Amino acid sequence: MHGRVTVARGEATSALRGQLPNPPVSAHPFEAWTGMNKAAFDAVVTATKTNYSGFAAVDQDFQVAEGDLHKQTETLEDFTTGAIIIGRAQFLPGTTEREVIDAIPTEPASQPPAQAVISAATSPAAGAVHLEFDAERGTEFDVLQKGATDPDFVLVADKTIAREYDATGLIPGNYDFKVIGRNSQGAGPESAVSTVLVT
Repeated sequence: MHGRVTVARGEATSALRGQLPNPPVSAHPFEAWTGMNKAAFDAVVTATKTNYSGFAAVDQDFQVAEGDLHKQTETLEDFTTGAIIIGRAQFLPGTTEREVIDAIPTEPASQPPAQAVISAATSPAAGAVHLEFDAERGTEFDVLQKGATDPDFVLVADKTIAREYDATGLIPGNYDFKVIGRNSQGAGPESAVSTVLVT
Protein backbone atom coordinates (compact mmCIF):
# COMPACT_ATOMS: atom_id res chain seq x y z
CA MET A 1 0.00 0.00 0.00
CA HIS A 2 2.67 2.53 1.01
CA GLY A 3 4.79 1.50 -1.99
CA ARG A 4 1.97 2.19 -4.44
CA VAL A 5 1.31 5.60 -2.86
CA THR A 6 5.00 6.53 -3.04
CA VAL A 7 5.24 5.54 -6.69
CA ALA A 8 2.05 7.46 -7.54
CA ARG A 9 3.35 10.58 -5.78
CA GLY A 10 6.67 10.27 -7.58
CA GLU A 11 5.00 10.03 -10.98
CA ALA A 12 2.74 13.00 -10.18
CA THR A 13 5.72 15.04 -9.02
CA SER A 14 7.62 14.15 -12.20
CA ALA A 15 4.70 15.30 -14.36
CA LEU A 16 4.48 18.56 -12.43
CA ARG A 17 8.23 19.18 -12.71
CA GLY A 18 7.97 18.71 -16.46
CA GLN A 19 5.64 21.71 -16.58
CA LEU A 20 7.74 24.05 -14.44
CA PRO A 21 9.62 26.86 -16.15
CA ASN A 22 13.29 27.37 -15.48
CA PRO A 23 14.01 29.26 -12.24
CA PRO A 24 14.25 33.07 -12.69
CA VAL A 25 17.51 34.30 -14.24
CA SER A 26 18.59 30.70 -14.90
CA ALA A 27 19.12 28.88 -18.18
CA HIS A 28 18.87 25.50 -16.42
CA PRO A 29 15.79 23.59 -15.24
CA PHE A 30 14.99 23.43 -11.50
CA GLU A 31 17.22 21.19 -9.35
CA ALA A 32 16.17 20.24 -5.81
CA TRP A 33 19.90 20.06 -5.09
CA THR A 34 22.98 19.73 -7.24
CA GLY A 35 22.52 16.77 -9.57
CA MET A 36 18.86 16.16 -8.64
CA ASN A 37 17.25 17.43 -11.85
CA LYS A 38 14.16 15.94 -13.49
CA ALA A 39 16.12 13.18 -15.26
CA ALA A 40 17.75 12.09 -11.99
CA PHE A 41 14.40 12.26 -10.19
CA ASP A 42 12.71 10.17 -12.89
CA ALA A 43 15.47 7.58 -12.52
CA VAL A 44 14.70 7.34 -8.79
CA VAL A 45 10.96 6.96 -9.53
CA THR A 46 11.69 4.19 -12.07
CA ALA A 47 13.96 2.36 -9.63
CA THR A 48 11.29 2.65 -6.93
CA LYS A 49 8.65 1.19 -9.27
CA THR A 50 10.97 -1.70 -10.17
CA ASN A 51 11.77 -2.45 -6.54
CA TYR A 52 8.13 -2.22 -5.54
CA SER A 53 7.11 -4.64 -8.31
CA GLY A 54 9.68 -7.14 -7.01
CA PHE A 55 8.51 -6.63 -3.45
CA ALA A 56 4.87 -7.20 -4.42
CA ALA A 57 5.75 -10.58 -5.94
CA VAL A 58 7.79 -11.59 -2.90
CA ASP A 59 5.03 -10.39 -0.56
CA GLN A 60 2.49 -12.51 -2.44
CA ASP A 61 4.74 -15.57 -2.10
CA PHE A 62 5.12 -14.82 1.61
CA GLN A 63 1.36 -14.64 2.12
CA VAL A 64 0.88 -17.99 0.37
CA ALA A 65 3.62 -19.56 2.51
CA GLU A 66 2.11 -18.05 5.64
CA GLY A 67 -1.28 -19.54 4.75
CA ASP A 68 0.32 -22.97 4.27
CA LEU A 69 2.05 -22.60 7.63
CA HIS A 70 -1.26 -21.85 9.35
CA LYS A 71 -2.81 -24.96 7.80
CA GLN A 72 0.11 -27.13 8.91
CA THR A 73 -0.04 -25.62 12.40
CA GLU A 74 -3.75 -26.44 12.67
CA THR A 75 -3.04 -30.02 11.55
CA LEU A 76 -0.27 -30.36 14.14
CA GLU A 77 -2.49 -28.92 16.89
CA ASP A 78 -5.28 -31.38 15.99
CA PHE A 79 -2.79 -34.25 16.10
CA THR A 80 -1.39 -33.10 19.46
CA THR A 81 -4.86 -32.77 20.97
CA GLY A 82 -5.80 -36.24 19.72
CA ALA A 83 -2.59 -37.74 21.11
CA ILE A 84 -3.24 -36.16 24.52
CA ILE A 85 -6.80 -37.51 24.62
CA ILE A 86 -5.61 -41.02 23.70
CA GLY A 87 -2.80 -40.81 26.26
CA ARG A 88 -5.20 -39.82 29.03
CA ALA A 89 -7.37 -42.83 28.25
CA GLN A 90 -4.42 -45.18 28.77
CA PHE A 91 -3.62 -44.15 32.36
CA LEU A 92 -5.86 -44.03 35.42
CA PRO A 93 -6.42 -40.73 37.25
CA GLY A 94 -3.95 -40.33 40.11
CA THR A 95 -1.06 -42.11 38.38
CA THR A 96 2.16 -40.20 37.73
CA GLU A 97 1.79 -40.68 33.98
CA ARG A 98 -1.76 -39.30 34.00
CA GLU A 99 -0.69 -36.27 36.04
CA VAL A 100 1.99 -35.46 33.47
CA ILE A 101 -0.43 -35.87 30.56
CA ASP A 102 -3.15 -33.84 32.29
CA ALA A 103 -0.67 -30.98 32.72
CA ILE A 104 -0.26 -30.67 28.93
CA PRO A 105 -2.75 -28.09 27.57
CA THR A 106 -4.95 -29.06 24.63
CA GLU A 107 -4.98 -25.46 23.38
CA PRO A 108 -1.81 -23.65 22.25
CA ALA A 109 -0.47 -20.99 24.59
CA SER A 110 -1.28 -17.37 23.76
CA GLN A 111 1.41 -15.90 26.01
CA PRO A 112 4.57 -17.07 27.82
CA PRO A 113 4.36 -18.65 31.28
CA ALA A 114 4.02 -16.60 34.44
CA GLN A 115 6.95 -16.51 36.84
CA ALA A 116 7.88 -19.98 38.05
CA VAL A 117 7.40 -20.76 41.74
CA ILE A 118 9.39 -23.33 43.73
CA SER A 119 6.89 -24.66 46.28
CA ALA A 120 9.20 -27.19 47.94
CA ALA A 121 12.99 -27.32 48.25
CA THR A 122 14.27 -29.94 50.69
CA SER A 123 17.12 -32.35 51.32
CA PRO A 124 15.34 -35.64 52.10
CA ALA A 125 18.58 -37.60 52.57
CA ALA A 126 22.33 -37.13 52.66
CA GLY A 127 23.58 -35.73 49.37
CA ALA A 128 20.03 -35.40 47.99
CA VAL A 129 17.74 -32.55 46.96
CA HIS A 130 14.05 -32.62 46.09
CA LEU A 131 12.29 -29.69 44.36
CA GLU A 132 8.65 -29.13 43.46
CA PHE A 133 7.67 -26.23 41.22
CA ASP A 134 5.15 -24.90 38.75
CA ALA A 135 4.33 -21.89 36.59
CA GLU A 136 0.98 -20.80 35.29
CA ARG A 137 0.81 -21.70 31.57
CA GLY A 138 4.14 -23.56 31.85
CA THR A 139 4.37 -26.86 29.96
CA GLU A 140 8.07 -27.60 30.48
CA PHE A 141 10.76 -26.37 32.82
CA ASP A 142 14.46 -25.66 33.11
CA VAL A 143 16.10 -26.22 36.50
CA LEU A 144 19.31 -24.37 37.33
CA GLN A 145 21.65 -25.17 40.22
CA LYS A 146 24.52 -23.30 41.88
CA GLY A 147 26.74 -24.88 44.52
CA ALA A 148 28.67 -22.96 47.15
CA THR A 149 31.86 -23.03 45.07
CA ASP A 150 30.23 -22.60 41.66
CA PRO A 151 30.76 -19.22 39.97
CA ASP A 152 27.32 -19.26 38.36
CA PHE A 153 24.15 -21.29 37.88
CA VAL A 154 24.33 -24.45 35.76
CA LEU A 155 21.44 -26.02 33.84
CA VAL A 156 20.74 -29.42 35.46
CA ALA A 157 17.32 -30.20 33.89
CA ASP A 158 16.44 -29.04 30.40
CA LYS A 159 12.80 -28.64 29.30
CA THR A 160 11.48 -31.32 31.64
CA ILE A 161 7.71 -31.77 31.65
CA ALA A 162 7.78 -33.05 35.23
CA ARG A 163 7.06 -30.48 37.92
CA GLU A 164 9.63 -31.87 40.30
CA TYR A 165 13.36 -32.49 40.31
CA ASP A 166 15.56 -34.84 42.33
CA ALA A 167 19.33 -34.83 42.65
CA THR A 168 21.58 -37.26 44.49
CA GLY A 169 25.28 -37.61 45.12
CA LEU A 170 25.79 -33.97 46.01
CA ILE A 171 28.63 -33.01 48.33
CA PRO A 172 27.57 -31.28 51.58
CA GLY A 173 26.94 -27.54 51.42
CA ASN A 174 24.39 -24.94 50.39
CA TYR A 175 22.85 -25.23 46.93
CA ASP A 176 20.82 -22.53 45.20
CA PHE A 177 18.10 -23.46 42.72
CA LYS A 178 15.90 -21.54 40.33
CA VAL A 179 13.37 -22.64 37.75
CA ILE A 180 12.20 -21.24 34.41
CA GLY A 181 8.85 -22.19 32.89
CA ARG A 182 8.45 -22.54 29.12
CA ASN A 183 5.70 -23.05 26.57
CA SER A 184 5.22 -22.58 22.82
CA GLN A 185 5.36 -18.80 23.28
CA GLY A 186 8.75 -18.81 24.99
CA ALA A 187 10.21 -18.64 28.48
CA GLY A 188 8.69 -16.99 31.52
CA PRO A 189 10.51 -15.12 34.30
CA GLU A 190 12.91 -17.03 36.54
CA SER A 191 11.64 -18.13 39.93
CA ALA A 192 13.03 -16.70 43.11
CA VAL A 193 16.14 -18.54 44.26
CA SER A 194 15.59 -21.36 46.78
CA THR A 195 18.51 -22.50 48.92
CA VAL A 196 18.86 -26.05 50.22
CA LEU A 197 21.40 -27.17 52.82
CA VAL A 198 22.71 -30.60 51.79
CA THR A 199 24.35 -32.71 54.51
